[in-house]
Parts: sequence; structure tokens; C-alpha cells
Amino acid sequence: MIRRASMLGPRSASQNGFTLIEVLVSLGLFSVGVIGFIALQASASNLTESADNVTRAALLANEVVAKMQAAGTVNVSVSDIDDLANGSSPSNLDLPGGAVTSTLDASGTTAKILVTWNEPQRLNADHTRITSRYETVYALP
Repeated sequence: MIRRASMLGPRSASQNGFTLIEVLVSLGLFSVGVIGFIALQASASNLTESADNVTRAALLANEVVAKMQAAGTVNVSVSDIDDLANGSSPSNLDLPGGAVTSTLDASGTTAKILVTWNEPQRLNADHTRITSRYETVYALP
């Protein structure tokens, strides 16, 4: 005799499949994992952009040092530095809010080159952009 399973009866040990609760719990866990992965991707994207800005700042500082080496002095004109900071450099600066300053020491043989820029994706507690800096020192040989 064939026995029919009742829709309302207790679940038998030989019955296969998942209950609705099991499916909902597994979907909930899966969605938490997907949301975590999306947040990780967004964070990685921001860090990549920040690292790109540091690389651009280092290239700009190296171009200022190259101008100093070519001139044989640490006294590079302000217009030369401004030209580099405004994007006329081969590295195509493009730093958000970027600026370059060069200060000499008392002996006049060492220069400190400072590149600053604003990080668009990073904010302070008062919702202003964080200013990042890259600094290098060049001394005449």
C-alpha cells in the first residue's frame, strides 16, 4: 500500500529538502557576507586613490630636486615650482588642492621640499578634507 505524506503532519526522517526558515537564515548570512565584501571593495578603492596621490607627490618632489640638480643650486625660482605644481610637469601632477613649497636651511646648501594636497575621500571630524603631505630633503653634493 502506498502511503501519502500529509502536508500538515510531522516531518518524517526520510523527507528531503529545506524549510523556509533554513532558507531565510542562509540568505541572511549570505547577504551579510556580500555587504562586507562591498564595503571591503570601497575601502580598497579609497586606499588605492590615496596611494596614487602619494606617488604623484613623490614624482613632483623628484622633479623639483631634478631642477635643483640641473641648476647646481637649491635656489630654484618660485615660478619654476609653481609651473610644476600647476600641472605643467611631465608627471601631470593633478593632485587635489596640491601645493609645493621649498625652504632653504641657514647654510643655503640644503632644501626641504614639501608637497601638500587634500584627500577628497577622507574627512576630519568637522567634515573638512584631510591635508596630506610628502616631504623630502635635498642637499647639494
